[in-house]
Parts: sequence; C-alpha cells; structure tokens
Amino acid sequence: KVWEHLELDDEGGRREVLPRLRAGATDLELKLRHRDGSVLWTLWNAAPDPDRGLVYAAGLDISERRRAENQIEHLAYHDALTGLPNRHLFVDRLDTALSRARRTGESLAVLFVDIDHFKSINDSLGHTAGDALLRTLAQRVRSALRGEDTVARLGGDEFTVLLAGLRDPEDVLRLTEKLHQTIRQPVDLAGREIAVSASIGVGFYPQDGDNAEQLLKNADLAMYRAKELGRDRTQFYTATMGARLLEHMNLEGRLRRALTTGELFLEYQPIVNLATSRVHTREALLRWHDPTRGTALPG
Repeated sequence: KVWEHLELDDEGGRREVLPRLRAGATDLELKLRHRDGSVLWTLWNAAPDPDRGLVYAAGLDISERRRAENQIEHLAYHDALTGLPNRHLFVDRLDTALSRARRTGESLAVLFVDIDHFKSINDSLGHTAGDALLRTLAQRVRSALRGEDTVARLGGDEFTVLLAGLRDPEDVLRLTEKLHQTIRQPVDLAGREIAVSASIGVGFYPQDGDNAEQLLKNADLAMYRAKELGRDRTQFYTATMGARLLEHMNLEGRLRRALTTGELFLEYQPIVNLATSRVHTREALLRWHDPTRGTALPG
C-alpha cells in the first residue's frame, strides 16, 4: 500500500525526522503508533522543497515485511517448539552473567535438566505427543524459576537453566527440589496420564568452571551421574566426575581396539548337576586379554 504524499513541517513532534529527510535521507523506516495501540511500519522517500522549507514524502506500508524479519530474528535465538531461548542465546546470557559475577564476586549456577525415559515416551506415543510433553515441561520449568533466571532448550529433551546472583548455594537445592516437584506432576497426553521425572546436574561458578563451555560440560556430567544413581534426582558436580569420564572413554577405546585385534576370546564352563555329578550343560564366557593388564576376569 502506497500512502498519499504528506507535507511534513516542524510541528507535531516531527523535529527528529525532518532533519534526516532534509539531509536527503531515503528509504527511511518509521514506526507509527495509532492511538488504539496498533503499530504500523512504513518506508518513506523524501522530496525536499528548499524554497518553502518543507519536505514532501511518500510512505509505503512494510508492516508484513517487518513482522517476517522479526520472526526470522526471533527464530535465530529461540527454540521453535517451546519458544524458549536456544543454545546461542543461553550462552550469550551466560557469558554476560559470568562477566558480572567476576566484577561483583557473586556466584552463579548452571543446571542441566534431562527428562527421564523421554525416548520411550516418544517411541510409544509418537512425536506429536512427545512435542506436546516438551512444551508442557518447558512452561512448568519456566514457571518454577525466578523472573531473572534463564531457561533454554538445547535440543531433544535437554534444558539448561542459568541462576545468577546467588548468595547461598542452598537456594539452588531448594529450587531444584521445586523443579522436581513441578515436573513430577502427571501430564495428560492424548487422554493418558503420563508420569514424568527429570535428572538434574548442577555446576557452580567459580569452583566448577570459569567459562560457559566448562560450566555446561560439568553440569552435563553431573546430570549423567544423577541418571547413573537412579534418575529423578539432583547431582552436584565434583572433580571426580571428570576422572570417571576419562576412565570410561579410555575403557571404551580399549574395547574397540580389542574387537579388531583379537583380544576377545571364548571360554566354556561346565555346569554340573550336583545330584548326579554329571555335566548338565555348558556356558560360553567372553574373556578379554588386555596386553597391558592381562586377562580380565569377573570381580
């Protein structure tokens, strides 16, 4: 829609716009607000009249284009399914919070929240139900936090939470318990009540990391430890978790090598019937002969 040519002068609050138009500005975007609160974005082209000291301008309605641009910008920093901040925006806010914490000496915490058994729910009820569950849980987590806290969806069933300006670490324990209680409430999916729980890992600044990448990694490690201990619980990061991860990765690498170098072999063990003293059957046992550690046997 092209607007009628308008004659602009210095009246009506246009003093900020006119100098730019008189200087030869073209393609000038103006945000117009109606008295009913509605907003209209317009693109203006100016034609100054030096003799009369006025500016004549023609305006084009670009509201739809502006809305599309805003939507694209929003999607660049937010998760399309839940509307929560995505990893990019979360890390940006975490970096800002870390800079503030370094100046003020305050502490902060990063929470890694993973929904227990989400894959089973997704596989049994379908992706539509899984998406509905994620949207519901995203709203619940957001409602359980303080206004200044940030919750983001990293992808899948993984959420992260930033708690800044902490004065008492006990506040984190109280908040994670509130999160557990909120998440545990049954969710209605397609007429079925589904019981849900979450495993939460926590990393603190400065003791568990002094940058965003390290804090996220350590909170993630703590979350996996919570799952190992039975799920539906909170686990705080400890330095031994990093050592456990390295040991696990080393063992996995050695086992992969063992598969290709013939270090695995079978042993057969008889099972004897004590009443008849006869061999009833045999069981095959997989053994591993590690060149550096010898043969691995059951502990």
